[in-house]
Amino acid sequence: MGFRLIFAGLIFFFNPCINIFDILPDFIGCILISAGLLRLADVEDRFYSARRIVNRMIPIYILKLFLSVCLTVSWKSGLLPFTFIYSVGEIILNVLLFANLYGGIEYMANLHDGEKHLSAASSVCKMTVAFSVVKNILAFIPEAFALEKSPEYDFSYNARQPQTLAMAKPYVIVFFTLAVLIFGIYTLYHNAKFFSSLSKDTNFVGILSGIYKERILNNRDVLDRRRFSSYFILMTVSCVLLCDLVIDAVNFIPNILAYALMLVAALRLCGKSYAPKFAPATIILGVFSVITAAFRSVCDSGVNYRMGYESYMAQQSLLVDSGKAIYIGGILALAEGLMFAIFVFIICRSASKEFSQITGEALPVSTPVVAASVFGICSVFSVVTPYIKTMYYNMYINDTLIGIPYKELSDTWELAQGWSNIARFISVVLLISCFIKMRRKADLYLRSENIDNEYE
Repeated sequence: MGFRLIFAGLIFFFNPCINIFDILPDFIGCILISAGLLRLADVEDRFYSARRIVNRMIPIYILKLFLSVCLTVSWKSGLLPFTFIYSVGEIILNVLLFANLYGGIEYMANLHDGEKHLSAASSVCKMTVAFSVVKNILAFIPEAFALEKSPEYDFSYNARQPQTLAMAKPYVIVFFTLAVLIFGIYTLYHNAKFFSSLSKDTNFVGILSGIYKERILNNRDVLDRRRFSSYFILMTVSCVLLCDLVIDAVNFIPNILAYALMLVAALRLCGKSYAPKFAPATIILGVFSVITAAFRSVCDSGVNYRMGYESYMAQQSLLVDSGKAIYIGGILALAEGLMFAIFVFIICRSASKEFSQITGEALPVSTPVVAASVFGICSVFSVVTPYIKTMYYNMYINDTLIGIPYKELSDTWELAQGWSNIARFISVVLLISCFIKMRRKADLYLRSENIDNEYE
């Protein structure tokens, strides 16, 4: 019934947090908990509430991961307010999540012969909530040292170095991290015992499975709606992952993640029997994506070097300086964009066939394919414009006297780079809107089909 998945997700919560930097990314834990609550949410409303809360926590924790990278690198003074906001917010959300999660287990155990789990559920819930509160408070306290008033300068002969809390901050962080780690291991141990006993209680789990089978597995209409709902949700999320997050020439959201999630969405809807049908396009697209990502990482480092950007990833690249990166990068980006459009076409056509078998209607295929093609074209310009800009800038610095026109061209292509990135983002928004509209249409037809079946 998902108890093991829930425990696997909780592992990501029982770790120290330094300001807003989590040693283990909590959004992965939220995804695992949400997956574990998928069946339980159909058995008891409190599990549904817990799943709704944890689903809302996923984007919050993804933003936290993004901020933990950006703030640490470029805006350290912003750590204090964001640490405070996340500390307070996490305490509130975690208390709501754990209250509904353990409360739901306790309620169902009381109803369905699971009395032996009641005391353990209560004690583990209190311990987990206490850990969440302690973890977030101890993450904020060292950052609060920045609020201390700066000492006045002493220009006397026997001046002594003033002692401030900021000087003790590294030692406080180490002490708090060890304290949270020990408390986390202790809490994790008791959770492991609790969820292990739940999973091994065949009578209790069997009763919950029976309820789920009666309500869901025997209802074909509900299963069809859920298949298409999960398909459109996964496709929408995968489109969001097409947006690049490039820091120091490293894209932290490579496109291959979006492609993999699209494949999962298609297999979730059509079944594993469709895997051979999707395999060729998936493999070719994945290969082009990896090669393009590796090439861009090297060449973007060359752009940073030649343009004089402050970056850890800055290394001279002859391909960038000579302009050869324009052609190689353009060909790779064009090939990846073409394969992406084909990949979207194969997935959307399969989804349309599945939908037609149920309702007799077809889902639009051309609209998302056109949007995917536009995204591919915009991606080509987004890849090559920084290389064109850098090539002209390199020609300018080689002879600044007669190379002024090259400097102007470099500035023009820098502006074009910004517009190409905006166009790429707009194409992602268009692709997302396609799947949102398709989901509304599918949900309308599936619900009307269900009403017609009930009427008959």
